[in-house]
Amino acid sequence: MINHKLTIKTNILQIILIIFTCIPFLLELKNAQRNPIIPYHAHIIILLYILLFLFLLPFIKVKLETSKLFILIMWTGLFLWSMTTSFWSLYPEFVIQRSFMIFIPSYILFIVTFYDKEPINTFFSILNYLSWFGAMLAFIGLLILIVGENVWVDGSRIGILKIGFFTIEQKLFGAPPLLRISSLTGNPNSLAATLMISLASTIALYFADIWGKTKSMFFFGIQFMALIFTFSRAGISVTIIVLCLLVVFSQKQLSSKIFKSILIILITGLLLGFTYIILPDSILGGLINRIAVGLNLRDQLWIPLISSVLESPLTGVGFGVSQEAVLQPEGFTQGAHNAHLAITSEIGILGYIVLCFLWIYGIIFSLRLNKTIEKKLRIAFITIGVLLFGFYIHQFVETSILRFSARHFVWVYLLGSAVSLYSKSCQKIN
Repeated sequence: MINHKLTIKTNILQIILIIFTCIPFLLELKNAQRNPIIPYHAHIIILLYILLFLFLLPFIKVKLETSKLFILIMWTGLFLWSMTTSFWSLYPEFVIQRSFMIFIPSYILFIVTFYDKEPINTFFSILNYLSWFGAMLAFIGLLILIVGENVWVDGSRIGILKIGFFTIEQKLFGAPPLLRISSLTGNPNSLAATLMISLASTIALYFADIWGKTKSMFFFGIQFMALIFTFSRAGISVTIIVLCLLVVFSQKQLSSKIFKSILIILITGLLLGFTYIILPDSILGGLINRIAVGLNLRDQLWIPLISSVLESPLTGVGFGVSQEAVLQPEGFTQGAHNAHLAITSEIGILGYIVLCFLWIYGIIFSLRLNKTIEKKLRIAFITIGVLLFGFYIHQFVETSILRFSARHFVWVYLLGSAVSLYSKSCQKIN
């Protein structure tokens, strides 16, 4: 006999987790001027989290195993320490505001993820939406690039495509013939970071036998092509690492893993060599310049951040205010472009160690695989592990973790899912 009440609750919970992880991506979409298409998107996201959590609260009965309790305790410690930094920060109001904005929705996401009774189905449902979202961004970016019109607006190159009374646009970076697309994210690097998640989702859906070969190849092809046209060196490199690890670890036999690793390296080398031969000199020269341009002044941003860490190694300058407290006094208007340095400068070395411990804790749980578990669960674990690893690498040149961004909430969900899925797998084995 089916428990319809339980089924309804499970379906509602799955929808809420999809909203928590996927809707922020939609609400963060930007126009060609890099302004949010939907105003007050942060307020809307926080309101959604609070209202939906209050709706679920009467039903929530989380059995807190040691691993789940540990995550919540560590997150609480990080939250309290971040709040404490307001006492010596030059921007105490910002510290308190940003601490609440980041940690409270993350708390809600952890708790709801732990409450989920069907974490495997929810996980792949979320991957499904993330893959569709990435494909949509990729299609829009490529479509405007190929058939749209390039115009100059206030010193910026804008790609515009008019379809009847409907107009879509994206900001283009670089110079012809190597124009960098940003689709509806406002920045090629942001688009590449999002495509890293959606491409891994596409591969995972295929390996888990949820999507067929034709659909997976189509979605992968359009997303990977868009990734290339972002010309984001960090985004492309980390995505390739993530996808290679996902392919390798998805194979049960070690010999197969080694063979596929060598095969991937050889194919990549051949493709790069073939590309070098056939590309026209104008494109090739632009591509070489793009690769050789260095860190795009990121290293200059990092110097004051490193100095700040050395000056206040234990206390930091206050959570979330490295921009105001460290970079702006040095004349920089850009963000830190290094989450590891920014966070360490804000909450000190001990705070950063706690964050890293949580990060590694999630990766370890995702790698504690048992050969007897079902295929979907095994693919879910591997996907979580490689994405968490990819996030860790990518944050050396970008800043989205412990910031109010859709990618932060995906990161939180992955951490929670690693523990939740492990608990589920232990129950199945027992």
